[in-house]
Amino acid sequence: MKVAVVGAGAIGAYVGAALQRGGTEVHLLARGAHLAAMREHGVTVLSPRGDFHAHPHATDDPAEIGPVDIVFLGLKAYSYADAGPLLAPLLHQGTGVIAAQNGIPWWYFHGMPGPHEGRRVEAADPGGAVSAVIRPEAAIGCVVYCSAEIDSPGVIRHVEGTRFSIGEPDGTISQRCSSFSQAMVAGGLKCPVEKDLRSDIWLKLLGNVAFNPVSVLTRATMGDIARHPGTRQLVLNMMYETAEIAARLGNPPKISVERRFDGAARVGDHKTSMLMDFEAGKLLETDVLLKAPVELARLVGVAAPTLELVYALIDLLTPDKRLPERRAGERCSRSPTARVPALRRPAREFRGYTPEAAVSARGILAVCRSANTRPRGGNGGEAMPDSPAVDLRGRLRALPVARGLLPIRRSQVPADLLAGVTLAAVSIPVVLGYAKIAGMPVVTGLYTLLLPLAVFAVLGSSRHLVVGGDSATAAILGATLSGLAVAGSPRYVRLAGLAALLTGLLLLLARVARLAFLTNFLSRTVLVGFLTGVGISVAAGQLPEMLGLTVTDRQTLPKFLQTARALPHLHWADVALSIGVVGIVLAGRLISRKTPGALIAIILAIVVSRAADLAAHGVAVLGQVPRGLPRLAAPALDRHDAAVLLGTAAAMSVVILAQSAVTARTYAATHEEAFDQNADLVGLGAANVAAAFSGTFVVNGSPTQTQVTDSAGGRSQLASLGALTQLPIAALAAVVFVIAVRLIDLAGMRRILAYSRAEFAVALLTTVAVVVMGVEDGIALAVVISIINHLRHSYRPLNSVMRKSPTGHWKAVPVTPGARTENGLVIYRFGTSLYYANASRLVDDVTVLAGEGGPLRWLVLDFAAIGDVDYTAAGVLSRVTEELRKRDVRFLVSSVLGPVRKELDRYGINDALGPGAYYETPGEALEAFQARQAAPPPPA
Repeated sequence: MKVAVVGAGAIGAYVGAALQRGGTEVHLLARGAHLAAMREHGVTVLSPRGDFHAHPHATDDPAEIGPVDIVFLGLKAYSYADAGPLLAPLLHQGTGVIAAQNGIPWWYFHGMPGPHEGRRVEAADPGGAVSAVIRPEAAIGCVVYCSAEIDSPGVIRHVEGTRFSIGEPDGTISQRCSSFSQAMVAGGLKCPVEKDLRSDIWLKLLGNVAFNPVSVLTRATMGDIARHPGTRQLVLNMMYETAEIAARLGNPPKISVERRFDGAARVGDHKTSMLMDFEAGKLLETDVLLKAPVELARLVGVAAPTLELVYALIDLLTPDKRLPERRAGERCSRSPTARVPALRRPAREFRGYTPEAAVSARGILAVCRSANTRPRGGNGGEAMPDSPAVDLRGRLRALPVARGLLPIRRSQVPADLLAGVTLAAVSIPVVLGYAKIAGMPVVTGLYTLLLPLAVFAVLGSSRHLVVGGDSATAAILGATLSGLAVAGSPRYVRLAGLAALLTGLLLLLARVARLAFLTNFLSRTVLVGFLTGVGISVAAGQLPEMLGLTVTDRQTLPKFLQTARALPHLHWADVALSIGVVGIVLAGRLISRKTPGALIAIILAIVVSRAADLAAHGVAVLGQVPRGLPRLAAPALDRHDAAVLLGTAAAMSVVILAQSAVTARTYAATHEEAFDQNADLVGLGAANVAAAFSGTFVVNGSPTQTQVTDSAGGRSQLASLGALTQLPIAALAAVVFVIAVRLIDLAGMRRILAYSRAEFAVALLTTVAVVVMGVEDGIALAVVISIINHLRHSYRPLNSVMRKSPTGHWKAVPVTPGARTENGLVIYRFGTSLYYANASRLVDDVTVLAGEGGPLRWLVLDFAAIGDVDYTAAGVLSRVTEELRKRDVRFLVSSVLGPVRKELDRYGINDALGPGAYYETPGEALEAFQARQAAPPPPA
């Protein structure tokens, strides 16, 4: 696939660099100092996910690129109508144009069934000017959930987000969309192909339509706008009106106005992109962000007085859509009330919206004036009026704490409390099960929902991740401690506390040592296999108690076999209880994820146990449960015990790093929120230290409970503990059994098998290792398997010979004996970084290419995929250079990244290659070779 990025600014250059890193042929179209830097040094991306460098071809002449498969437009929407000269050389009949724009796109009604199909949105496509340049049939929609900025020419600072949702206007899943999505994923980005991209467009517009223009009118940050009562109501009114327009058009946003507002408000004291454009004197995208929704509101008969008023103010302030540059503190002296359209009463009311709250033009101006009463210290913006409450909130938000809690809004507190009760109802029986898996007294499961959860809420950054007991870490802990002490004994509890302390300290050490990258150390394949193995082991371990049997083996397979042999002696009362509990839990999930099926089952089991006196009929019950809050005390601090448990703590730390980060990142991306991996490391480490001193066991970010939090929207609370004494153990075992079965990810295993048999073998091997060897040894093997899997990919890279297609595009062909780019020339691309383990592959390939076929004069090694060369590989390069020189073949290189070139210089490779050995691109090397061949031979 050949991709041209037109407008390679911050987002465009970031996408281009990622695509090129994934192996796609990329051309960047840019200008000025940014272009000069990218030509000379390539694109450097500074990212919280890891820095990287790429060197795609960069130019200011589209004719130099020629026709491409995909054009990625990084331009502002108002530039599209004038982009004809840039796009014409790039387009052919099958070219797709991906417009990464904000607001309503020019193609909105193209391919949309219904009464408006084919209609032109005048605000987005004035007079059909955009459609004349980019045919709607060529358009591919794109919604960007990514923030980046140009740090300096050629250097992109990626702030957050990696999702670029794309989709055809007619909702089909086309080959061109699928191919581009795969290329983006290969480059490390997320690119889902959506059937209903218009709902994504409205979801993003829901925030942009309100916060962007209001920030320009007030010159306030998003946090200021969200906190000020007047602007908060103004923004909410605009969002409610926008949601109603989307609903009338059949594309309602995927989340509520309130959740979208909260997500935007949590961005905090940052300027909107429109405000930054305003301050830089740039054109503003008001037509597609604000004028187009007003046009669509009139089309579908939705009254949008607030949208119309705000658009009138912006339009009057910027009649040519360019805001004049101003000095700090200077204000517009023109009255924006001269051309305000007449207000109309909303056709119907929404929750949280009232006609009386529709802000008048005079009211909007009053809000703007109040938000601009004094300069903001240090950033050139404006702040709110002096207020102790506002100042206190501002100081709290400036601290690196409570980011998962603030801001707290009074209107949301009742709903949050109700959601917290829902979460508690679901969580209580679950954490009792986790305690049982860990071999701890069941009450300690409830303790995980107290101090550890509160500590993470204060120190972590994720607003969704619920920290508490977890099945995977509980299984690792139980497998280790069962051989050191009697389950549930005081020594066992102290050892569990020591394990939690060591785990917490290792997580904090990981933060200090900047080891957050370890969250990606366990591959998704291995993680699926590991959790599936844990699920099988834990489920098999609960069968004896569900059946009323007594077994002595602790290993999974022997325990299962002993259970099978003891089946003639099963206890039918326990069996009936277990079947009843499993049935109630499953029925609750069928009704709703919010239904506390496990809690209902536990309560009914206790009621039946008391009424029928099941303990007198041979049914084992839980017995005495301590009441009250946990006592704060130090765990066991014996040096010998610490040495024994250190390996287990390290294993649990790896699982916590991988599982918590994946969960928090997933929900942050879903809600378009910032995700600070380092802050979460501190929160998780401190939460485990708190667990150690509050008498409980290791805690982790729980995907199950986080899902409940996401749908319910709150934290958890605890209920009375006294009735637990009559809880039948079979009932608790049944709850644990259901938890374990949910960990068995058969769907995930099937998906892996569908994608790659080799990856499936890795996942299956991990599962078998956990079941056969035990959880602790299984996690160690899982880490080893991850390393081997990584080495497998890098040891056998997909190397290729680059060759021009009949249409002039580069294509990769396999390395075969005598393969040539053209007669006398081989351009050879090595598929990954060069290091000691794969350097021999380079020697083998060069030997195959140079040893057979026609005469070879030049061999060009393309470094596009090589990000590092180690000492051993440098020695191999020197030997290859010398061997080719003996064969009278010149060895040259292309697409060498700046840092890699410095490495080659240190190793002395540059001297070995000789002068003129570096080319910016394979195309430049090809042209140089052709020119040399066409030149007349030197006189004798």
